[in-house]
Amino acid sequence: MSSLSPAAVAAAALVAASAPAASARPALEPPAHHPVATPTPIVVHAAGPGFELGSAAIGAGGATLLFLMTAAGTVTMVRHRDGLHN
Repeated sequence: MSSLSPAAVAAAALVAASAPAASARPALEPPAHHPVATPTPIVVHAAGPGFELGSAAIGAGGATLLFLMTAAGTVTMVRHRDGLHN
């Protein structure tokens, strides 16, 4: 893998810093040539009672699985590094 020279990194940073941002505008701002229209409000209704125990159990199980896999990998790496193959 080749590394970039400090001059190349400095040149890339200079080009990125000098890029024009004059055409940027908020997404909700209408273009200048169109008449201003009143936006229609969007109403969102909640689908359930709130806290779902099943979803919480799936999330907790996933987090526990990730923790156990990380712990097993760590133990394996330490045993391999120390030459304790059993």
